[in-house]
Amino acid sequence: MSLIRGIRSMVQEYSRSYIVVNDKNEDIGSNVLLAVGDDEDCAIQIVNLWPETIMLTAKMIPEKRFNETLYVEATKDTKSLGRNSIYSSSSIFCSTSEIKNNNSICSKLVLRYEGSGVFSINQKKRDFFGNSFDDYELNFAKDTVLFEKEFLALSGSISEQITEKMPYKIYPYGGFYEYGVHPKEIASCFFHIKPENSKSTITSWAFNKFMAKFGVDPSKDSRLPSGQIFIGIKEFSPSQKMNLYDEVLGGTCGFLLANKSTGEQCRYKSNNLSHISGTDLIKIVFIREE
Repeated sequence: MSLIRGIRSMVQEYSRSYIVVNDKNEDIGSNVLLAVGDDEDCAIQIVNLWPETIMLTAKMIPEKRFNETLYVEATKDTKSLGRNSIYSSSSIFCSTSEIKNNNSICSKLVLRYEGSGVFSINQKKRDFFGNSFDDYELNFAKDTVLFEKEFLALSGSISEQITEKMPYKIYPYGGFYEYGVHPKEIASCFFHIKPENSKSTITSWAFNKFMAKFGVDPSKDSRLPSGQIFIGIKEFSPSQKMNLYDEVLGGTCGFLLANKSTGEQCRYKSNNLSHISGTDLIKIVFIREE
């Protein structure tokens, strides 16, 4: 028993030391073979060795669950400028709106594991497919879902009396997503009502683009550089103020990795990601949560 403990100790020490990577493909084993005689040998399994990193390919999937009967209505000098649908295909956008197509709006963005990845042990990398590799198994909280980003949406219709010097109020509008966009572009959206050509129209922005252009936080009551005052959306949480890229880098995306030999589980959290340009696929790097 003391011999086995000593060998395990040496193996653990070896796994923590620096290893120069050669140019040849090398299998990564979790077993050490010990020769104990001419006709016998003993295999000792390293059961507490966890991957340093795991990279998974994921698909970005938008969900649209809006009430298409909701509308906005602007009234000026007691005269209605008509009702304008908020979430249906007949929505009318102002010419100055940053977003002009509600097909680019979603209520939720789901990251789903696509069945392939790469794991790294002792600075060696290997590809794998499915939910298991070597002695390890991926366990997700919900099917193969890695993360769900919820967006605030409007819950009721709105009517506003438009006056010349009134501050304008902004409302949640879901989240921005278009096929092929980088995760940095996927962010919460908002809108305000603006009359144009004697009609009630919508002016919509993505949260991050508004911040970048005007330098003000849409979740707070603020004044634009032009002097115009707006009333912010207090319900925006810290998560809803972040784009998808920054949120994933912050470690909110993750899963449990189980060692099938010991039954132990370890959580892995997101640490980095890259986008496959022009697609809805991303590669997320996970590290072990201490």
